[in-house]
Amino acid sequence: MMYFVIGFGILFCTFYVAQLVFVKIHLDWTNKIINSDNSDADTGVSVIHPIKDLDYELEKNLESWLNQDYQGPIQHIFSFQDPNDPAIKVVENLKQKYSDIDISIIVNPIASGLNGKTSNMVNGIKNAKYNYLLFGDSDTRVKRDFILKMIRPLKDSKVGVTTCGQINIGGHDFPTKFFTFIQNNETDFIWAFLCKLGMDVGITGAAFAMRKEVIEEIGGLERFGTSLLEDLYLGNTLYEMGYKIVLGPFIECHVDKLGIEKSLNYAKRIAIGIRTHIQFELPAFVLMLFWYWG
Repeated sequence: MMYFVIGFGILFCTFYVAQLVFVKIHLDWTNKIINSDNSDADTGVSVIHPIKDLDYELEKNLESWLNQDYQGPIQHIFSFQDPNDPAIKVVENLKQKYSDIDISIIVNPIASGLNGKTSNMVNGIKNAKYNYLLFGDSDTRVKRDFILKMIRPLKDSKVGVTTCGQINIGGHDFPTKFFTFIQNNETDFIWAFLCKLGMDVGITGAAFAMRKEVIEEIGGLERFGTSLLEDLYLGNTLYEMGYKIVLGPFIECHVDKLGIEKSLNYAKRIAIGIRTHIQFELPAFVLMLFWYWG
């Protein structure tokens, strides 16, 4: 028993140190700005922003996506469900401010059978001019070389998707801080680390990029839009088809106060994941979280 305990402790300590080293190296790479050059000039990108309601510091978030160092043509599509969404006014103001950027605003009702976000993304794809598609949530903030780092790996036909971990920052009350603590542990120290190792752990939906033909090959995003775990299933499908999943830079999500809807959706995602993969997911998830608390 003593040898078992010692061996188990060494295993977890090694795993823990490896995670810390990974996050430090990946953060350094995220923060090291790479300049765009002529190799990007002929690679057009359609950036699709599925939006619903006003996220915290929405204007700052969206401006980070507009202020990109990328020499290829960029199209920004802001996709909404409700013509009265208050975020539309924010985007309209940005469109006037950045009149030299290709920005369009589309509004479509939620397609039957799909969740709201997937419906927004599907309608965005229909309006995309370019083969390279980048999807980004409106609560995320990125570095000025983000498009470059997400798109360049996709020039390799063996790469099916680039995805990235989300670092939650901020919060003043305990529920918000607790949520950001849990999600950062799960996403950045566990998921991103395992993704970098090439394991089949799906992707994150906060921001990811794909080529149009790959989306068509897997049957469209509609295939995954009936579940709260659409990003997990999408990544699993690409992995099973033999495509590489490349981990892109970390992105930031600045949080003020955790919304009830967001916390409920996160709880539902965990519950669905546990119910679907209970033999492995539940013990591993609980063990890893208690390890960090310990």
